Amino acid sequence: MLTWLSCFIRSQNPYTEPIWISNQLANDSFERHSGVIDWPGSSVPVNNHRPDKSTKYDPNRTFESALKQIFDWFRDSESARINFGAIYHPEPDNTGRRFSTNKKNELFFR
Repeated sequence: MLTWLSCFIRSQNPYTEPIWISNQLANDSFERHSGVIDWPGSSVPVNNHRPDKSTKYDPNRTFESALKQIFDWFRDSESARINFGAIYHPEPDNTGRRFSTNKKNELFFR
């Protein structure tokens, strides 16, 4: 049976990583920085790495405030600005789970 713990353990595979970590570890002449807002799991280190900038999930955050934050990170000083940004927005996930016709699997996601 697939559980949260088994997913967590599998996510620590040393050969996989989120795209924001790949961005930061790219071996090129650019100093790369990633910013992540509200993304599930982004606060957990993966292979001892986290995004350079991130925010914890806030269910009351508006999409507009998330966009403002990520744009501010893109406009930071040259040494601190991000070149990759990711925002998790709960739609259409919430609507899909609320009105899903697949009730058997719906309990797994709650």
